[in-house]
Amino acid sequence: MRGRRWSRADRTACGPGEPPRIDRSVRSARSRPGHARRVRLTVSSPAADLDVEADVGTRVGVLRPQIARLTGEPGWAVEQLTVGGRTLDDSHAVGHAPLVLGAVVRLGPGLVDPAVLAVRAPWHVAVLAGPAAGDLVGLDLGREVRVGGVRVRAGRRGVRIRGHRGRRWRLGRVVVDGAARYALRTPATARGDAQPPGVDRSLDHAPPALTWLAPLVGAGALAAVTRQPAFLVAALAVPLVTLAPRLARRFRRRPSAPVPPGAGDLAAVVARSACAVDAVVPPTAWSGPWGADGSLAVVGPRAEALALARSVALGTVGSHADVGLVVLSTAPDDWRWARWVTTNALPGPGATDTLVVADGRDELARAARWRTGSPARHRLLLVLADPRDVPAWCSAVLPTGGGVDGPTTDAAEAQLRRAIAHHRRDAATVPDAVALGDLPGIPPPVPAAVTGRWHACAGPLVPVVGRGPGGSAVHLDLARDGPHVLVGGTTGAGKSELLVALVLSCALHQPPERLAVLLVDFKGGTGLGPVARLPHVVDHVSDLDPATAQRVLVGLRAEVRRRERILAAAGARDLDDLDAADVVTPPRLLVVVDELRALVDDVPGATATFARLAAVGRALGIHLVLATQRPAGAVGADLRANVSLRIALRVTDDADSTDIIDVPDAARIDPRTPGRALVRAGSGLERVQVARALARGTRPAVRLADARAGWRPGAPEAPDDVAAWVRAARVAAGLDVTTAPGGVVRRPDVPWLPALPATVTSADLARDEPSADRIPLALTDEPADQRRGVACWAPDEGHLLVLGGPRSGRTTTLLRVGTAALLAGRTVHAIGLPPWAIDHLEHVGGTLGTVTSPDEPRVVAHLLRLLTDRGRLATGGTTGLPVLLVDGLDAALDALSRIQRGAGADLLTATWRGSARHLALAASGDVRGTVLAHAAAFRDRLVLPVPDAGLDLLAGVPRGLADGRSHPGRAVHLDGERAALCQVALPSADQARKPTVAPVRLRPLPAVARPPGAPRRPATLAAVPLGIGGESAGEVLVDLGRGLLVAGPPGSGRTSTLVVIASGALVAGAHALTTSTGPWPPGVERIDPRLLRSWSPAHGPPPVLLVDDLDELERDDPSLVDRMAELVTSGTALVVATADGHAAAGAYRGALAALVRRRAMVVLDPLDAASADLVGPSAGWLADPVSPAGRGVVVRGRQGVPVQVYRSAQDAP
Repeated sequence: MRGRRWSRADRTACGPGEPPRIDRSVRSARSRPGHARRVRLTVSSPAADLDVEADVGTRVGVLRPQIARLTGEPGWAVEQLTVGGRTLDDSHAVGHAPLVLGAVVRLGPGLVDPAVLAVRAPWHVAVLAGPAAGDLVGLDLGREVRVGGVRVRAGRRGVRIRGHRGRRWRLGRVVVDGAARYALRTPATARGDAQPPGVDRSLDHAPPALTWLAPLVGAGALAAVTRQPAFLVAALAVPLVTLAPRLARRFRRRPSAPVPPGAGDLAAVVARSACAVDAVVPPTAWSGPWGADGSLAVVGPRAEALALARSVALGTVGSHADVGLVVLSTAPDDWRWARWVTTNALPGPGATDTLVVADGRDELARAARWRTGSPARHRLLLVLADPRDVPAWCSAVLPTGGGVDGPTTDAAEAQLRRAIAHHRRDAATVPDAVALGDLPGIPPPVPAAVTGRWHACAGPLVPVVGRGPGGSAVHLDLARDGPHVLVGGTTGAGKSELLVALVLSCALHQPPERLAVLLVDFKGGTGLGPVARLPHVVDHVSDLDPATAQRVLVGLRAEVRRRERILAAAGARDLDDLDAADVVTPPRLLVVVDELRALVDDVPGATATFARLAAVGRALGIHLVLATQRPAGAVGADLRANVSLRIALRVTDDADSTDIIDVPDAARIDPRTPGRALVRAGSGLERVQVARALARGTRPAVRLADARAGWRPGAPEAPDDVAAWVRAARVAAGLDVTTAPGGVVRRPDVPWLPALPATVTSADLARDEPSADRIPLALTDEPADQRRGVACWAPDEGHLLVLGGPRSGRTTTLLRVGTAALLAGRTVHAIGLPPWAIDHLEHVGGTLGTVTSPDEPRVVAHLLRLLTDRGRLATGGTTGLPVLLVDGLDAALDALSRIQRGAGADLLTATWRGSARHLALAASGDVRGTVLAHAAAFRDRLVLPVPDAGLDLLAGVPRGLADGRSHPGRAVHLDGERAALCQVALPSADQARKPTVAPVRLRPLPAVARPPGAPRRPATLAAVPLGIGGESAGEVLVDLGRGLLVAGPPGSGRTSTLVVIASGALVAGAHALTTSTGPWPPGVERIDPRLLRSWSPAHGPPPVLLVDDLDELERDDPSLVDRMAELVTSGTALVVATADGHAAAGAYRGALAALVRRRAMVVLDPLDAASADLVGPSAGWLADPVSPAGRGVVVRGRQGVPVQVYRSAQDAP
């Protein structure tokens, strides 16, 4: 510790087992956290009374003009101020008596407190009960005073009550006047030098004996001389006459009633507070009739109950306000008189003694919950109107006496002011609040000041964190008392404030090149977040990403090894032996952990890592600051043995305090004093008020107080100044500015890389430009080697599988692969990519081939066959294997399983199972799907975020890297036996060079094909337009020169196809004939079948004979069909006929069989069994799983072309 010298007195004052003298001034001068301690005063003027707050130490010369500004009365700026009749000069400081909390400041001659005047008098009357309970009335010699209905006069021979024949009033005797009760007391009684009798006595006393004894003796003498006994009888009449009225009054008068049990002697408390103005007197209070659990219920009408409750509360708080006060009330204005001390925060079990007032039945539930967990030394006062509302657990009940029996609110407020003004203090009092900017060595939040402080830094790391007894600054010498710090404290005790102050103090004392800070914040990133942007901070890790915390442990172990190598190379024993100016010398590393227990529970191996760091940290210049609520279980023996500097803020029980600082004292810290701590360095123990990160002079010294009842001293009202210091440090380090001072940006020289960013671009992978052999995919994190790398995929060496959950970035990863492959000059085909991804690939350009979806399995299967059978022909002239992107591998396999009875799926799986390689496959799939069954066959895998850690293990991710990935694109790259965490780069927007040869680009067929508005070429019967088809979805033509058969099942569109052919034949100038009715286009001539039998070449060029349902005509008119067969054979007519597929497949004679043998057909719905027989073995590859009307195959000999027949004009909607 620095800032004060340790002595035996220091250690004795806070020795083991002895509670430290904790300042309980929360009731007297609680200041705003981070500012100088403040007090609340009342400024009294003829216009109005005004409550103000003033910082302790503010001189009256500064106070006067500030009050004038607040009140608008110029007299305050020029006239002298008085408090309690005492004049204050301009050098008088706030906080020195009488200008203390609760003081009433007036202009000109002030009024002396009547209670103070009363205890200064030779005698005073104390009002024990009644509407003025607690009042004191002084008695001056020779002056008659009326107290209630009693007139009292003090003389040299004592005090006499007028109206009672001048009877003397003896000390301690009680006078009853209706509901009021009075007692006579002296200053010695008020100071506690003498106690009044404990019993009540009557004011009246027996007459002097001489008044009746003298006549009796004289009568006896006469009787003896005269020998007449009658004189004795006459003598007895004198005492009888004297005593008889007295005895009669005694029997008639109501006896002097004692003070009701529990009402207490509030006047004694008031007198003791008044005596404290002139002398040091011991405090006093009275306990009252509290129940065994410390509870008491005051029951009665509202006004009477409040008056009695005020009396109980003032008596319990005591003459020196040694007991705190908490008020729970739905009517706060009734308790505004107690605003000087009250709060609404219930005390904990370890807090100082407190009285909790629950006013009204609405507060009973909250009070009951608190009572069950609080010791009896914490009192609970219930104020209720109905006796039936008293809960069963409250055994002590104090009913009102049928009248107001207690002080007024004004009298109660005046007594409270007296009590808190004399709250016990000593020279070792710890300030209630401290501003970091007021501590020595802390520069203001100005870049120039911070730079100057860095230039002046020298020596070890000694941050200043607060103030101790007497206001002395408290330093933590991390080199001498550390090197590590353990901080413990419950929620709300001020751990985060302490850590922020410590980090800021270190950063403002040491420049970034001399100090590196690592923040591990397991409070959601909020505890240490304000200082995360300091130039010293190399990383800020939170519990929102446990995987990052695990990475930090790996990086720390690597940093230990690096520092050990540096020391070994220099032949040094520790970091202090090296030259600090040498660039090789590493800076000190401050590791700050907030909520150590959470880190240990979430991250395996954390305990062992920190134990290792604690053991070697002193020599390597590594300092640990470990904060936790309860060290038990989180701080092992090996770690504890190397942490000698310990700080305990408020904890919940004695065991936790003993675990941290070896004594139970931290459990007794007032919960209303956040930031109060006990620091143990070696064998010494010191009380400290931790500084809040506030700059000096951020608020005026005098300001209006909160006018609300229940004002809580010390409530924060403004944000701290952490951001201002952080900005100043960043500017001083050359950050956040256009030009750094001296042209150098000051940063810690530590090869510590923060966690991977959430976004990586191609520029971050610039070290590996795309090439034909290796495609850079992602930025890898290698904390064990303190470096980053690039994850690449070699397409010619193996396939790539991308696994992940929903919205994990699978499509973007494939797009990254596709764009990099295009830029590397490879041919890329894509299956299943969404439109936006396809648009990006089109923008990049290059050799982009087929782009389709799994919903077109025929096209996918055809593409696979092309790539497998003639892979080099499909590359478009590029080098290397073509790259096939499959987004949704499981969907593609499912769709291909419907092609050729599963042969399509086998064709795709053969790409990674077969020995021959004709393409490089990059596929993605949902980790929850069937794609996991094929994962082992892929040499390269990228496992993106998954919804369950168990799925990571199934995908092959090592246990140390499993789970914890939340950002899209954050993946684990598995390359053979290696695994690395990485962030996939976003797809590049660069454009590739234009290909020299266009690649094969298959296109799917439309569900509906509409004929073009104008013929695309001169029409001939050898090229009649039929529809859209082929690999490129171009126009398909049919040759009618040898006739044509349209076959298919019913409903497949045979007639519509025949109409389309008829329209084409007419456009070609052919003579179209038909023997049947139907939706023929204009120009088709219907002839009598008999004329057809006699048709010969003499009639002219061969006509196009259109026959619908040739199979049915063969049954109806076999002779006519035989004639048609002759026409087909002879070529006299060009027969274009339709027939059912089953009939065509089974025809063995006649015109139908002749057309089938010519292999000039349009086979519709090729999935039909009969249609498939007509097409041949390739039917399964040419057919779509779902065939709309008009979908078929044009058979030309042994070749087949898929086609979607044009929609005829008659079919148009």
